[in-house]
Amino acid sequence: MICSTQKMNKKRLNTCISPDGNFIFGLHKPVYQVTNVRLTSQVEVIGYDEKNQPVHNSHNFVEGDIACQNTQGVYEILNPFPIWGATYILKKPADKYAEDISTWRFNFDHDIQSHPLTGKNDLIATLANQSLSDTSDKTYSISDLPQCLLVALAQTTDCPDILIRLAHIACDLVYINNSLAGIRFKKNAKGQLTPVIHNHELFEVVVNNPFLPDKYKQTMVLIPGSQGNSPIIGEYKDSKTHIWEYLRANSYIPWGHYASNMAQDSIRYSVSDLSIQDIYGLRHLYYQRVMLIMAQELDIDIKQYLNKLPISNELIEMLRKNIIKKLQDTEIRDNLNYTGTIWGWNYGFDYSSSGYRLNASHQQIHQQFALSRSRLYADINTATNTYAIGDRIAEFIDEYQSKHNILFFEAFIKAICSNKRMDERTDRPNSLIIHEDNNIILYVPKAQRSQCELQILTKKPIGNILEADISMRNSLDKGIYLAIKCLYQTGAQLITAYEISKRFDMPDLKQHLMYCFLPKHPQSPGAFSEAQGRWITGHFPEDYAEIARNALR
Repeated sequence: MICSTQKMNKKRLNTCISPDGNFIFGLHKPVYQVTNVRLTSQVEVIGYDEKNQPVHNSHNFVEGDIACQNTQGVYEILNPFPIWGATYILKKPADKYAEDISTWRFNFDHDIQSHPLTGKNDLIATLANQSLSDTSDKTYSISDLPQCLLVALAQTTDCPDILIRLAHIACDLVYINNSLAGIRFKKNAKGQLTPVIHNHELFEVVVNNPFLPDKYKQTMVLIPGSQGNSPIIGEYKDSKTHIWEYLRANSYIPWGHYASNMAQDSIRYSVSDLSIQDIYGLRHLYYQRVMLIMAQELDIDIKQYLNKLPISNELIEMLRKNIIKKLQDTEIRDNLNYTGTIWGWNYGFDYSSSGYRLNASHQQIHQQFALSRSRLYADINTATNTYAIGDRIAEFIDEYQSKHNILFFEAFIKAICSNKRMDERTDRPNSLIIHEDNNIILYVPKAQRSQCELQILTKKPIGNILEADISMRNSLDKGIYLAIKCLYQTGAQLITAYEISKRFDMPDLKQHLMYCFLPKHPQSPGAFSEAQGRWITGHFPEDYAEIARNALR
């Protein structure tokens, strides 16, 4: 990596091009500790191996804190232009392809694209009620369907019996006394026990169909261990909801990420089943993890906070205040390792019969979060800035204030609250606001990047969750709940949500915390216009704001 040895500039010049004409990049090789704050252990049999010996999920319920070392590594390189963000190259698969680039292709497990109906002409003719000259007496089963039709059927059917039959095609299931007992495991080339899955695409689509009976969802994908050994290091549980916090150590996000997943006994495949208590629990694990990591970063003793788990809102607030107090020290701020948060939620699942996955999530509701590092080191003396989307906002609002001598977010909030329609009609609503309280506004942005996009904005200059007190956190949680409910009520099936926040080492009170909710549309999930930042809609934002308000009522 080529970069300056000078102290990092807080203005963060975000480009991979150095003035002397070299590319600036670095390699993350994370080594870190994770505090285990799980409440319970639910070790159980999740399947059986080839000798019919039980397979347990004890790997998911490790005791004590976890030492993580990502031996694979992740390259990070900022794009030449800040508006294009950053690129992360996973070292292990990149090294593999570098050995033999002829092995690379756009991968479809069953080659749907190239030979969608090969060898199925008799079957297709039968389905089309065409006469067959020499095979009319042949019988067929559902397993004879070509891959494209199997995937389409798994995605669209509402028949549990069909889905169970498709599940048997996709993987090996074990029954004891005619009762589903688990999934079959066998050892891979490395000697590791892995589930026996014959058709990965079909498996994914089947387990994501909400009409698959819950027992099969749990066995195939929801019970910890059925889909991997990621340790559970956090938990939220009460009489109404149960949520696991998984650690993804070797992550596509450098320095790992965390996933708060609805547990197997709190199945939430649809927003219609989602409660405000679920959101509070999902977000609580986010707040708790960030506070614990930052407390350790700042050498704050956390023992007193771990006496009763999960950590209460009041104790999280006490810990947050201690963190904020420490961050008032300029020297401490300038030497932070972690300086920002990443939070996102991909809701919904869809798979086209041609083999394209149309959203990046599992149907069972979960959210992901992580902390981002301040700097990326090539060695002890050389470093470059890391990427965070909130940095783009910070750069812009500084420019805006310099040019107009006013804080951008003050003008922004005023514009939202005093909005007038572009078509100047007086018989239609003017307001963009769907919901507000003393802390936040949930609104339809005037310039939408996706038809029916929603955003949440803090009214006060609260730039990240370290600056958000209990009242603000509760308002954010409720706003997120109402936003996702509103989009679901108006028909959204696939939704991407994410946070835009300020770095922890920026003490100024200019930036406001934001959340964006972008639904995908069946006829326009994204094309070259959107890739260029040209967002096309067919309605006025005020009209959708009125629809959203009615939906919430």
